Amino acid sequence: MSLKKKMLAVAAVGALTAATAVPAMAFENEFHGMYRFKGVMSNVQNASGAHFATISDDPQTKTFLEQRARLLYSAKASDDLKLVTHFELDYSKFGDNSYNVGRNNGGALGADEVNLETKSVYLDFNLPTATKINFKVGMQPWVDSYGGLVVNADMAGVLASAKYGDLANSIGFFRFDDDAGRKGFEKALSGKNTRDFLALDSKYNVTKDFRVGATYYLLNDDLNADNAALAGAFTTDAATTASTGTNSGRVANSSITHMVGVNAQAKVGIATIDGGLIYQFGTLDTPVKGHLSAFGGYVGSKVAAGPGTVNFVAAYTSGDSTPGAGNSNAFQSVQNTTSSGVSENTFYGANLHILLRSKYEINSGGYIVGSSNNKNQGMTVGALGYDMKFTDKLYGNANIGAGAVAKTNGNSGSADSKYLGTEINAEVGYKLTDNLNVSVVGAFMKLGNYYKGNAKNANTGAAIAAGDKPNDPFYSTVMLNYVF
Repeated sequence: MSLKKKMLAVAAVGALTAATAVPAMAFENEFHGMYRFKGVMSNVQNASGAHFATISDDPQTKTFLEQRARLLYSAKASDDLKLVTHFELDYSKFGDNSYNVGRNNGGALGADEVNLETKSVYLDFNLPTATKINFKVGMQPWVDSYGGLVVNADMAGVLASAKYGDLANSIGFFRFDDDAGRKGFEKALSGKNTRDFLALDSKYNVTKDFRVGATYYLLNDDLNADNAALAGAFTTDAATTASTGTNSGRVANSSITHMVGVNAQAKVGIATIDGGLIYQFGTLDTPVKGHLSAFGGYVGSKVAAGPGTVNFVAAYTSGDSTPGAGNSNAFQSVQNTTSSGVSENTFYGANLHILLRSKYEINSGGYIVGSSNNKNQGMTVGALGYDMKFTDKLYGNANIGAGAVAKTNGNSGSADSKYLGTEINAEVGYKLTDNLNVSVVGAFMKLGNYYKGNAKNANTGAAIAAGDKPNDPFYSTVMLNYVF
């Protein structure tokens, strides 16, 4: 055989080998993400990231620039197997910090901040069974079936789901906290002092336009924490700490919260309606042992009207007038124990910017109702809005919403009533390209009598007159949103 023929034969064998290897090696690299820039002017929000607004007399107007980028990469081996990773980089404000290590920073001169956050890393795969069962294993996003009234967060756990005709079921186990080795309590046993969450969800399509669902959630809290556990603070036994270097003198905590609920969604003509009701019961150990009996719910609808859509939503969570006295009627939303004051629930059903947390939030904070628990006061909120497209590129929306606490208590100060106030807002946006939008948002809230005589001067700390109310809050922003 000539040298030329030998070379051709070797090349052919090599090509055949590569071709047969492709099916076993081939996978898809999927990249998605977003970038958001905001220029903010407000007398209520700031770049601190605090969930609850500080309402004071004569508040100062703040202006700041912030940005967020999210990057999602999936390594897809097949339609039945992929690894999903999700990362985030935030600048809480331009000019905040540089040459350091910390999340939400890096916008100062020189940059070079180590600030890449890992939001999600999980394996998503299907079992090759007659009824396809999907598993998500790892740190993953999860939201309850009640609009996020209980929890809406990234959570480490295992979620299994399956569909049998018109019936869909899912069961998930998530570990929120493991006390071993953190908060100075190094001698705790891993898997012993934990806060765990169990979620069972079932949904059934009665018809193609009507679906019903039922849920059972369980939050079991065995953290070694004292009365301030939900704020991330812990009691220290000084003598024990001095001799062992650990906070092993903390008071044991064991709380259990059961949650049962029903939900539904229906399409009726030009309207889509959904809602749910959830009841909570169990035993709380902080600040004193007592029984829990609380509930919450929401209802929402979208109705096609003219060139746009009418949106309506209302939500309620129960409150307690004497929190800490034993038995409680305060709705329990999930709190973060490692970051003081951070609630891991978000109700985005109402398109509001001051009364409730905005869907456009980056790291700015300051909302009248910072969580569905709302400092054990609960909440009653309702909002009505209209979205429309003026042209293929120009769009807008306008909304009005009102809120009140369900119960006043020691966290309400000298509240004159339960009424928090009414917010009006509007957004106008323009589609610069298929993936890039620019928009302007303005919001104003007229405070209710809850704040009558119930604030202090921002500069002097002096209480305002009993019959007076603080200055009304406002918020405005210019945004760039890029999605890919």
